[in-house]
Amino acid sequence: RVISSDFQAMLNNRCPRCHEGDVFKYPVSKISKFAAMHEKCPSCEQRYEPEPGFYFGSMYVAYAFFIALVVSLSTILYLLFNNPPFKVYIIVIPLVNILLLPLIFRYSRLIFLYAFGGISFQPQILKKK
Repeated sequence: RVISSDFQAMLNNRCPRCHEGDVFKYPVSKISKFAAMHEKCPSCEQRYEPEPGFYFGSMYVAYAFFIALVVSLSTILYLLFNNPPFKVYIIVIPLVNILLLPLIFRYSRLIFLYAFGGISFQPQILKKK
């Protein structure tokens, strides 16, 4: 089933060109292999690395995710627990960051691929099959 929206395809870890093939080889729940990507789309054979070192830029996206997470968690902890001791922040924030690392890694790469990969959705590719 082809997904028509880029945003929905990105959320489902699908190829930016055909919205059908998976970008990652394994589900995020397989912690030891959460970062393994296909070299090219299993469906339309689009290469996922437009140039060598392309995904170094996704570190900036991951950094933005981490900053947003730190600010959000700090605000939630402050408001819910009426300014808890500093050690609560030191324990909770890194723990949540570590738990969300596989998702942040994947979505920072996907956002970078969709935004800067130069690949646009081409539904006619699937009709040729």
